[in-house]
Amino acid sequence: MSGLPLQVREATGADELIVLEPGRSPVTTIVTLASRIVTDAQGQVPAWDELPAADVGAIALTIRQTWLGKRISTDTRCPNPGCFERMDIAFEIPAYLAHHCPQPQVGVRPGHDAGWFEFAGAHKSPRAAVSFRLPTIGDLRAALAEADPERCLRERCVRPSEVSADVAGQISRAMAALAPSLTEAVTVECPACGNSHELHFDPVRYSLAELRDAAAGLYEEVYLLASAFHWSEDAILSLPRSRRARYAERIRRERAAA
Repeated sequence: MSGLPLQVREATGADELIVLEPGRSPVTTIVTLASRIVTDAQGQVPAWDELPAADVGAIALTIRQTWLGKRISTDTRCPNPGCFERMDIAFEIPAYLAHHCPQPQVGVRPGHDAGWFEFAGAHKSPRAAVSFRLPTIGDLRAALAEADPERCLRERCVRPSEVSADVAGQISRAMAALAPSLTEAVTVECPACGNSHELHFDPVRYSLAELRDAAAGLYEEVYLLASAFHWSEDAILSLPRSRRARYAERIRRERAAA
C-alpha cells in the first residue's frame, strides 16, 4: 500500500446513493465514492487511478471506518458437519492495515524506468530480461472490463508480457510483498468443535455491504423531509447524513405524538 494519509468528510445523501444504486463494479464504486468524499492530508483529491491497486481495499476500509467505526465485528457458522456453531469474527481496521504493510523483497531492485522493478543478480537466468511494475487502480479497473483480466494486467505491467510459469510466480511473489493485497483468507477457530477454518475476506465488497446497510434508511428520510418541509429531493440529498437523520427523527417524534 502507498500509505497515503486520507481524510474523509461526512457523506451526504447524494454520496450514499452511490453505494445504494451503484450500477458499476465494486472497485469503480469505491473509487467514485472516494472521488467525492476523500482527500489527502493537503485537502487535494488524489489521482486514484495512479495509486497501487492494493490501495483500493485500504480506501474502502478507511471510508467504512469513518462512517461506522474502526472495529469490524461479524459472525458466521462453523462449516463442520454436525457442528454449525456460531463463530464470532472481530478485528480493528488500523491493526489490519498495519499487518499488511509493504515489505522489501530480496533480489528485487528498481529498474531503469521510474516505477518499474527488475530482478537483481539474474544475468544468466530467464529473469534477466524481465521487468515489472505494480498494477495501479487504473490498471485494475481496465482489466476488470476485459474478458481476460489476468492477461490485460500482464500486458500492462510485465515486460515482456509472456514469461514462463516460474518467472510469473516470482513476479507475483514480489508484487505481493511490495504491495500486499488486503483480500485474503482469515483464519477462525470454532469455539465448539475447535476446528480452524479459513474464510475469504474481501475488504471492498465487505465495506460496500456495510455502507449499503448503513444508508438503507435514506429513501424513508428523503420522503419524511419532503413531505414535512416540501423540500426538493436534491436539497435533501445535499444535507450531511447526520443532520438529515436529526430532522427525520424529529418528524417521527412529532408524528408519533400527534
